[in-house]
Amino acid sequence: MTDPTRQLEIARAGQHDWGRLSPTARAEALRPLAAAIGKRLDDIADLIADENGKPRAEAIAHEVLAAVQLV
Repeated sequence: MTDPTRQLEIARAGQHDWGRLSPTARAEALRPLAAAIGKRLDDIADLIADENGKPRAEAIAHEVLAAVQLV
């Protein structure tokens, strides 16, 4: 595992590059992530429900679908 200082340097460099992208380019870059979340919707909703005590339907509507639909 990379040491925390190196991880911070990598994150800062990535943020600088990310900040130079247009909102459209950022959305395009996030589409594969949104698709992957959508494919794992049930697993993610179950995890949220288990960890937070939230009803599964609420986890889907307020957490998972909200994240997928924002991209």
